Amino acid sequence: MSRATILRGLRNSIAPIILAYSLLVCCIGTLLGPSLGGYERLAFRDVSHFYTPLYGYVAARQAEDWFPLWNPLDLTGMPLAGETTTAVFYPIRMLVYALAPTPETGIAWYVVVHLLLAAVAIHIAARSAGAGQFGCAIAILTYPLAGPVFFLIYNPPFLVGAAWMPIAIACGLRLLNGSLDDGVKVRFRIAATGIALALPVLGGDPQSSIHVLLLGTGAWLVRIRGNGREQWLLRAKEFRCLVAALVLGCLISAPQLAASIDWGRQSDRVLNDISSDCYDFSVPPWHWLELIVPEASGRLFPTYERISHAIPGDGRSWVMTLYAGIVPIVLMLNRWKTRRFRKFDLWDFLVPIGLFFAISGPYWLIATVVPGYDSFRYPGKWLPLVSLGLAVVAARQAESLLNDPSKNTQSICLLVSLSTLTIAVVAILAFRFGASDYLHSLHLVDRFWGPLQPDLSLQSVAWSAILSTLVACSLWGLIRTQRPYLHASSFARVIVGLAIIGLIAGDLYISGRNQIATVVMDDEAALLNVGSFSSAQPGRAMRTTSRPPWPSQWLEQHDGRKRLQEVEASQRTTNFGRWHLANGEAVFNSVTSLRPQRIDGFWSALASSKQLAINNSGRSNWPAIEAWLGIDRHIVTTLPAEPNELDHGYVVAGAELIFNPAPSPMFRWDASYRQIESRRLVTVADWETRLVEVAAKNEISTPIVESDEPPVTVASGAAVPESIELVLAEPSKWVFHVTTADAGLLTVKSYQDGNWHGNLRPLQRSEPNSFDAPLAMSDRCAVLQVDYLFMGIKIPPGRWLIEFVYRPWWLFPSLTTASIGTLLSLAMSIGVLHKTKRSRAIS
Repeated sequence: MSRATILRGLRNSIAPIILAYSLLVCCIGTLLGPSLGGYERLAFRDVSHFYTPLYGYVAARQAEDWFPLWNPLDLTGMPLAGETTTAVFYPIRMLVYALAPTPETGIAWYVVVHLLLAAVAIHIAARSAGAGQFGCAIAILTYPLAGPVFFLIYNPPFLVGAAWMPIAIACGLRLLNGSLDDGVKVRFRIAATGIALALPVLGGDPQSSIHVLLLGTGAWLVRIRGNGREQWLLRAKEFRCLVAALVLGCLISAPQLAASIDWGRQSDRVLNDISSDCYDFSVPPWHWLELIVPEASGRLFPTYERISHAIPGDGRSWVMTLYAGIVPIVLMLNRWKTRRFRKFDLWDFLVPIGLFFAISGPYWLIATVVPGYDSFRYPGKWLPLVSLGLAVVAARQAESLLNDPSKNTQSICLLVSLSTLTIAVVAILAFRFGASDYLHSLHLVDRFWGPLQPDLSLQSVAWSAILSTLVACSLWGLIRTQRPYLHASSFARVIVGLAIIGLIAGDLYISGRNQIATVVMDDEAALLNVGSFSSAQPGRAMRTTSRPPWPSQWLEQHDGRKRLQEVEASQRTTNFGRWHLANGEAVFNSVTSLRPQRIDGFWSALASSKQLAINNSGRSNWPAIEAWLGIDRHIVTTLPAEPNELDHGYVVAGAELIFNPAPSPMFRWDASYRQIESRRLVTVADWETRLVEVAAKNEISTPIVESDEPPVTVASGAAVPESIELVLAEPSKWVFHVTTADAGLLTVKSYQDGNWHGNLRPLQRSEPNSFDAPLAMSDRCAVLQVDYLFMGIKIPPGRWLIEFVYRPWWLFPSLTTASIGTLLSLAMSIGVLHKTKRSRAIS
């Protein structure tokens, strides 16, 4: 049997694909299986204190209402879909959480589904790029288990973007590089590209779709080289196809786009025209060592071993490692060495593009040049492109491992092994000759994981480099062993190919194992009984600080896995992040991914004002301000004085609820108010003036009403109405009965984002329960912004039924648009399936 026949057999064999998917399922199942079964839960960063309670809350709301629109538990209320990361309209999140028994298992299944989806997507992309079955098998393992993708299990919306991005890029490139004569295939590619662009937006990561659009635009511009008329007509046709895919994606994701744009117009990022943390999580060039040594920068948890933080300017870490395996790196270097530069395409440039824009300087450039891009954050979000490019390039170059063993591939293996061995030797020498003393002198401390452990850091770097050396040498050995079997049988070549796939899986499994952070659910439940609370109260709570003080023992000691349990239990006990959503607790100073500029101005005024004395020990102005905000209780963090080892063996922060002696209701009546012109931006000076008034006059301070009518001060006779009754209080609806002899202003202490509408209908004395009757169009009334944060309706004299109803203008038009886009994409996709079926029938 000829060598060419052997290679064709392995290239077309399905065995590597079956093995790759099997190994991937085994790796993910072993790493995350306890979380899938509910024994453990994911416990690090946003997946724990942000998305586990948030997605659980959204799922609970959707069990009652298909599309819950208003979230009354954060700040003074905010639109639920306005925060893109809530993924309210994302179908996969709906399906997973409809089947998951608890939010903790739901988030685990959610990330696992997207890791598997990423494997399928990279399989499609690698096949589209021309890779054979063996190459696709390498990509299937490389992409979802690569550090920049796998570590996104701790930031699920961006894992959604990484999962769909390969299909979007692959189908978009087929629109540029494929034949445009076959209308059925072109329509299918347009539909696939549009769907792959829309789903990350629905899943909470529009930035990934923007990155795909930027890459597609760049690839199309590079193709504008010919001056002939046919060339220009072809480029114009390609451009129309790309625009059609973009339009289709916008149609499908219309509800989320409309909700995000509507809420984003009021955000602090847009109106303040600055984001102080925009360039956080930059990835400086020295982290590129992680491409060949997974722990070159050290671990983030459960002990603080992040040795790269000793370098000035290192910054915060978006992912633990850039590592995607030694075999893909060898294949990429081999391709760069053996292929002419002019024959490279976009797939070959994804790695340098991702690394380049992950640095803060280039990220600033693109944020400056591209309109609207400055509303996004974090250069580290470009890193999945590095893994994507590496996986596809490795897949395309995979056949070189099975050709006649070339000196190129072998020499690259030896070069990589020599480099990793050098890093190991340097780490060992640094450990032996006093580098630990220098690192200790820097006094690097993490507020959760304690002081930096230089000895453990250097040991981890050394062992990680040695492991990479062993993998590179193993690959070299597998390549060398092919020579005796070149003309023997295809079976031997298949065995070598499958062994290489197994080597990749083992390499990435070991890397992924060190990135898993979970806590045992039963152990956490036992710790939550210490100083915790779980009670949903009416009204609104406030944490004593948005960043509660943590036990001082954490800064002084490191306890490994024990510390992870302590941190997670403390965060959950103190309602850190968004754990209050799991308890149904409304918190004014909660953490959100996008907050209105008016809330930002409120806190800025409190921080800068000397008149408010907000930081003085007496906090004399807080009772008045809290009553005005509707805050009736505080969540106070309690810290153990000493390590309470005798009690339960853990140092855990607790929480205490302190109720205000005279809580204020969530609504109020004012006979007088000041009417001012509506404004888009509320300045810090505006806030300081208003808060000084509130602090000075307490509840009787005259509210400010924003209106398009001329400014005026309105004063009525009666300070209180004859009667006011709250009939119904739901997240998206408030209903009141009011009887008053004088006109006044009814204020609900909930934010008016412009989509709250009012109904005002007179009631007869004989119909006390008629508030369930339908309201006519003439009953509509304006809901005004009151005191910058609330909403109110002007009430004339009489007996009235008043409704505040949340009804965003974009809901039904965008849902209709999304339905049309979905049906259109299905129709375009069915065409190619029908054609394929006919072709098979004819053949």
